[in-house]
Amino acid sequence: MSKLLFNNHEYTFKALLELSKKSPLYKSGNIVDLETGEEFGISNIDKYREVYIDELITKRHKENIIKNKDTKDRAKELGFKYLSDIINKEEMFEYLKILNQDKIRPNYNYDKGYIVVNLNKIPKNITDSDYGKFNKLLIFLSSNHKNKITHANGKLISKKDISNFLGYKNIEYLNKYLRKMKKLNLIDEKTFGGIKFLIINPAYAKKNMEIDHTIYKMFKNDLDSCLTEYQIKYLNMHDDNVEINSMIPISD
Repeated sequence: MSKLLFNNHEYTFKALLELSKKSPLYKSGNIVDLETGEEFGISNIDKYREVYIDELITKRHKENIIKNKDTKDRAKELGFKYLSDIINKEEMFEYLKILNQDKIRPNYNYDKGYIVVNLNKIPKNITDSDYGKFNKLLIFLSSNHKNKITHANGKLISKKDISNFLGYKNIEYLNKYLRKMKKLNLIDEKTFGGIKFLIINPAYAKKNMEIDHTIYKMFKNDLDSCLTEYQIKYLNMHDDNVEINSMIPISD
């Protein structure tokens, strides 16, 4: 770990790099590397990323111990490309695999099926009744035929199925409830290729599935706090082609 002297205080390179972006007190002056004696202006700190790239990668990924030298060298190369913002989508996915982050799921504990997560994140203006029905909706989607989201005969789940499970007298009451949940950003409904899909916001409740770029873009504002910066970078590199693997097809 490097020891850098700036204004008579010792810092790591990463600490100084972050401070130089946030505080006017760290915009001018010289840095001295106490191990090598090299001196450079803090205004040029971005140009020294490559010199300290080992430290940046090691600190950011201390739980991902890379034993293989070739892999470590490749991680260093990709890490530099990432920090320099010259990495492409294929390289970014390779980097995620090295970091064991290629299975893109929200960063919280989960079990099979859906669970409600982070109660502080549930909208404050949701009623107890609607919140209870949201839980029941998740239970239904989780327990229905081992998450295959179809009936045993292969037919899609219908809104009538969901309406009956939630105790509504007819589908119109269900649609009214779903509209409220959409306003709260807990769910969304989309139609792709003539098929209607129900989408649960993974930031609030999680199905045992990976997040693709389509789901991410629908709920980006909520999901950014649940994913790593590398996963976010990768998901933002996709085009607008629709992925439907993480959506629930339903029939009216």
